[in-house]
Amino acid sequence: MAVQNKTIIKKMKDELQHAEIEVENVHVMKRHIAKIQLLCDLLLDDDTKQEQQPNTGTMTEQEMKAMLGAKTKMKQANNEKMIRSIQTSDEDASNGDSIFDF
Repeated sequence: MAVQNKTIIKKMKDELQHAEIEVENVHVMKRHIAKIQLLCDLLLDDDTKQEQQPNTGTMTEQEMKAMLGAKTKMKQANNEKMIRSIQTSDEDASNGDSIFDF
């Protein structure tokens, strides 16, 4: 659940008012300022994450070819493995299905 920017800014204003009241008590004032900093980071991090997210709705032709090319290569490799395993199993079957067949 995302927090709306208005809510974060309201919290920042509240903390700033508390910090102004506590000007004489430096320790308490710094705690309120630290909370404001955290809220600022929250807003800034949210913006940068949205900017960094790629557009997942579109795919270029190069990406499509790369994906399909890799898929067909994988299919060819799997087919070759299956052919090899069939050939080796045929050679092993020449002695019969039972371990007692000589």
